[in-house]
Amino acid sequence: MSQEPSIHSFSDQEIRISRMESIRCQINAGIKAYFLWEDYASVVTLIGAAERVLSDLQPQDGLLGFDAVSLRSLINLHIKDQFAKEAAHDLRAPYDFLRHADRNKYGEFVVHPVWVEFTMFLTTMAYQHVSHSLTKDMQIFMCWCLSKHPNWSKESSPIRSILEQTGFQAGDITKAEYYNLASQFFAQ
Repeated sequence: MSQEPSIHSFSDQEIRISRMESIRCQINAGIKAYFLWEDYASVVTLIGAAERVLSDLQPQDGLLGFDAVSLRSLINLHIKDQFAKEAAHDLRAPYDFLRHADRNKYGEFVVHPVWVEFTMFLTTMAYQHVSHSLTKDMQIFMCWCLSKHPNWSKESSPIRSILEQTGFQAGDITKAEYYNLASQFFAQ
């Protein structure tokens, strides 16, 4: 019995990749780059690409409530008001810098780790809303993020249930140690 090729196989066969599969892979790869290598350029590129596709699939006004999964809607529904304007303004700046080499060939970008975490948080929430699921890596990231940044989510937000159900908190360990421990925890 032959096995279906996946997007992770290296065969000469044609491989079909759905939009949601590519988004899932981009987010998971971005999460691994974040935890295991702290490779912020890769994280920004991967998460930014996933976010763009998720945004393109959604209503642009972001004011439609739970039926909309645009970034604006996610900010309106899940982010505390005092952080909403800043989040909306700065959300895509580093990703846009990396994908538009024609605008500043020799420039540098400044990316703040908190911005990366915030963008990963919003993109993971959008993925969950569209797919009705989270991968193990996404669950690990959400536990890390919500234990590190509890003010990023309203108490009434459904996403908080991940942290409450697992109780798995970020502690005084490296990101790679956290990822490895959490991977074992979620494998049980």
